[in-house]
Formats: sequence, C-alpha cells, structure tokens
Amino acid sequence: MISQKLEENSLFYFLPGALIEIDGDSQLITFMSGIAFAIFGYSQSDIDSKIHIKEIFANTAEYERALELAKTFALKSYEEHTPYAPINHQDLYDFMFKKKTGEDFYGEVQGAFVLDDHNVPTALRLYIRDLTQQRLADKRLELALLAAKKANMAKDQFIANISHEFRTPLTSIIGFTDYLKKSLGDALEPKDRKSFDSIYRNSNRLLRTVNTILNFSEMESGSRQLNPHIVYLNQFVQDLCNYLDESARKKGLKLEFITSTKDDKVWLDEYSIEQALENIIQNAIKYTEEGGITVKLKRHRKQLVLIIADTGIGISAEYFSQMFQPFSQASEGLTREYQGLGLGLALTKRYLDWNNVEIEVES
Repeated sequence: MISQKLEENSLFYFLPGALIEIDGDSQLITFMSGIAFAIFGYSQSDIDSKIHIKEIFANTAEYERALELAKTFALKSYEEHTPYAPINHQDLYDFMFKKKTGEDFYGEVQGAFVLDDHNVPTALRLYIRDLTQQRLADKRLELALLAAKKANMAKDQFIANISHEFRTPLTSIIGFTDYLKKSLGDALEPKDRKSFDSIYRNSNRLLRTVNTILNFSEMESGSRQLNPHIVYLNQFVQDLCNYLDESARKKGLKLEFITSTKDDKVWLDEYSIEQALENIIQNAIKYTEEGGITVKLKRHRKQLVLIIADTGIGISAEYFSQMFQPFSQASEGLTREYQGLGLGLALTKRYLDWNNVEIEVES
C-alpha cells in the first residue's frame, strides 16, 4: 500500500516544498516527499513505524487548530460539492511545526483531500513551505526599517534645531540692518547703501532657505498640522500678488491678477496654500527675464481654477517627470544658472495634496 503510493506520487519529489499525505481515518502519515524528509528530518523507516500527524506540529494547540481548519474545509467542500479544491484556489495558513529533532519552525500550508472512485475523501494532502528564512528576513527588514525611522526622526529633529538656530539671528540681522539704514537716511553714502542692500538681500535669501528646509522637514515628519477655514480667494490671491509685485518690478516684469468670478469662497489651510502659490509665482519670476506673469482666477464646472502663466524660459521635457521630486532642479551643479535647493516645487506639491488641490503643468 505504501510502496504503491510512493510510486503514484513520485512526481511530487520535484516540488519545492514538502508534500505530506495523511490517512483520513488513522491520521497517520502515509507519504512524505524528499523535501519533506529533508525539512522534518524523518525517513521512510519512520513512516513505516507509523508517525501520527500530531507529531509534526509544535504543540497541541497548533494541531487542534489544524483539525478545526480541516473540518471547516471539509464542510465547505461538501456544501459546495467541490471536495477537491485546486491548489491555486486554496487559502494559505501559517503554522508552527516541529522537526524530528524537536526544533520548531514556521510553515505555510495548503491542503487538499484525496478522493476515492466515489469522490469520498480518504486522505488529506498537505503542501508545506518552510518560512524560517523568510521570517528571519522579515525580522531583519523590520529592524532595519525601525532603525531607518529612528535615524530619519533624528535627522528631522536636527534639521529643525539647526534651522531655528539660524533663523533667530538672521531675523535680528535683517531687522537691525533695515533699522540702521532707515536711521542713517540721507547721511548714508551710496557705497554704504549698496552694502546695506547686499546684507539685507542675502540675509533674506538665507532666511528663505532656512524656512524652506524647516517647512520640508516638518512636512516629512508630519509635525505640521492643517488648520483649514473659509478663505476668499480673490482677496487672498490679490494680497499675495501685491506682496510679490516688488520682486517682479525689480526685474522689469509685470505681475497681474485677473478674476472672472465673485464666487470665490473655499475651505483650505491658508498657510500651506499661501506657501504653495508663493513658490509657484516666485519660480515664474525667477525664470522669466522679460514680459510678465499673469494670475487668473475663474470658475469651471463648479470648481475654482487658478491659472499662473508666464513668458519665461519654460520647462524641459527631461525635467517634467521629476519636477516635484525633492532636491531636483532643471539645472544642477555649482555652475547652474539659477540658485536654490530644489525643494520649492516638492513642498508645493505636498501643500496642494494636503488641501486636495490638483495641479497641472504645461510648457
């Protein structure tokens, strides 16, 4: 009987997992494939000496859980008139198994009934994959991810601390520079005025860089929270354009806001949307040498649409796919024509996503 089953199932020796067949009445193991022998440490003489299926489970609880699953599987198969389920239609279950040496290991199991000529189940066939190495790899990955998360948190905290350390003195430098310039007034020599302007301009540039790094760090760590409320976009965008108009005029550009709707009430986080729009308009000013920037607000299919168009150099096809990636820039390296960290558009996309605002780019 046993030799006949071995010959019957000789092809199963080539399966990558362990195949075990159990008699339905006695629950004795009647067949083990070569892989099963290797995994569990048993031999054909052990099977001949009668091994109860309970022996391959790590404990009684696992064995009883397997019995309950087998009964459930049998009842379901009987009710659906499908006593044999194809392997690819079976559920997978994890169990703790035990080798002949007493060593425990995790295994993934599939099961199917063996039927007689009258479609009556006479045995149960189990296909088992040893998950020991996979579990170890998963644990190593889990520990690596935890270490990476801790390192990332430490990095974010460091960036936040160093940004605050820079921002406080920079704010003082900018404030005192402006105060001294105004206090000296007409007594200030032209060459000294240029020096004050240079200090003021570069301090502001450095402050913007610090603020960008800090904002990005807060977004990455999730420490910044939304504070949505009703905002009237016409006034909101007009105020922003008025604020940025000086930057445009210094380059000889015209910054214009046009609206075609009075229905401009929206629910959003004012700070993040202001930062996003400021980044986009500042970019338009930076990359435009002549002409101007037009900001239009309109209603389209019951949605508010804000269009920011410029007469600048445009965006290359190569840069399109990565323009919202952190630290990416159209021109890179120390000799790049335009300065910046490459965080502005990455922050912009995150701010807009935060407020469920879609952005489309054409060039």
